Amino acid sequence: MRSWLGLVLFALGCDDGKSDTAQEEEEGFALSEGDWSASPLAAVTDGCNIVEEGEDSFTLNIAMTGDDTFSLTGSELDVSCTLSDQDFTCEEEEDVQDYTAKGADVILTTRFTYAGSFDTETAGSLTYTVDVSCEGTDCSILETDYEVAFPCESAATTTLSFAG
Repeated sequence: MRSWLGLVLFALGCDDGKSDTAQEEEEGFALSEGDWSASPLAAVTDGCNIVEEGEDSFTLNIAMTGDDTFSLTGSELDVSCTLSDQDFTCEEEEDVQDYTAKGADVILTTRFTYAGSFDTETAGSLTYTVDVSCEGTDCSILETDYEVAFPCESAATTTLSFAG
């Protein structure tokens, strides 16, 4: 008798009395997996003179790797990220280039960070930040040639939309 009543209520469209919003909050934020279209980059700050604002959009891929973690990949990107509600931060990448063996007293350290937020499960934004520091007596040559002062920071942002 009980299962028959459940079928009748289901067929008549009765619900559990919770609003759609309450049900979504109970289920949590479910980020869409797959390809995401990223708008052309827009500079936020460019103290390192390295941001290349583009006219072309590009594609990133999001794949969930855990309840609150995902991988973010693209043509030159492969990082692990952590969701906190609808905000995210990704692991920092570091690149150290030592030019002392080539006769220049320069060690460049570049740190890349990625962070952003999702407005919905299919729309969001991403900001990447590049911090560059230089050690060595020849850093002043680079500062003059590239018109920067170390340490420097550049950042760019893009809008993300789920592409499927």
